[in-house]
Amino acid sequence: MTAGISLESIREIIDDFIDQVVADRMIGFYFVNVDINRLKAREVEHAASHLGLPVRYEGRQLRPVHRSRRIPRGHFGRRLVLLEACLRRFDVSDVVRNQWLAAQRAAADEVIFDPEGVCPEPVSAG
Repeated sequence: MTAGISLESIREIIDDFIDQVVADRMIGFYFVNVDINRLKAREVEHAASHLGLPVRYEGRQLRPVHRSRRIPRGHFGRRLVLLEACLRRFDVSDVVRNQWLAAQRAAADEVIFDPEGVCPEPVSAG
């Protein structure tokens, strides 16, 4: 156990969290054609590696994966709200919860399409 949480606990939390995200009315549509088991595995690796466990993140770089999704700041924020609620449901310590959320916030510029939170004007078709 490192940083006050075990790998098994992270797996349980991610399993619940991703189920919540996929079912969410605001952001669930991003995951319609996503391999959810693969996503959960990458999320476990990402969280564990940022929480000090000896786990390597094997996923692709975040920016190219998320760029085509055009994720606005509000949708990224919704994901953080769901994650924090999940961490509280699992009674994760304040230290671990804050470290986990900080790692997610640090990735914002890699995931958010427009860091200002403003959707760009649509490109005209012709």
